Amino acid sequence: MKTAMVIFLMILCIPGVVQATPTGERVSVVSVRPYSGGLIYVQVSSSDFCGTNVFAFSASEVNGKEMYAAALTALVSGKQVRLEVSTATGCTGYGSRLQSIYLYS
Repeated sequence: MKTAMVIFLMILCIPGVVQATPTGERVSVVSVRPYSGGLIYVQVSSSDFCGTNVFAFSASEVNGKEMYAAALTALVSGKQVRLEVSTATGCTGYGSRLQSIYLYS
């Protein structure tokens, strides 16, 4: 029993197991649409991830302004991004909520 508990606790400490979130492949940002109220929609070049090519986040949430900056940078520079949807909501189709945007060089 003690060995099983130790193994269980070790598994919980592996970041990929505990905090796995849906993350898409590299895509290009096609458009960025900020709306009044703080919601920002990002359209990407593929709908393979979450069955949509439009994702959303709020500028007022933690790191919202940083995600906005990453999306705008990708749009104007042509750099690719990888989107990560919210752990809390997961994929919900059109407007799936983002929790991070990876910007590639």
